[in-house]
Amino acid sequence: MTTRLIHHQPRVGLVITGTLQVYLREVRVNEGGTDTLAFAGYITRSGELVPVPPEQRTDPHYRDVRLRRLLG
Repeated sequence: MTTRLIHHQPRVGLVITGTLQVYLREVRVNEGGTDTLAFAGYITRSGELVPVPPEQRTDPHYRDVRLRRLLG
């Protein structure tokens, strides 16, 4: 929720503004665990998806295909 407060005194040529932002609810989600578009395999040059089993997705030779996700 964002609220903006404006105080104006025309005789003095003064304008004071302030903004207040309040988070009513903050939600944190593990996107890598719930996102269906997360790393599932790789695409060949011919455009075919080669699926990688979940137990092999953390292997070192797939490091450059995985995208790091920032949680925030």
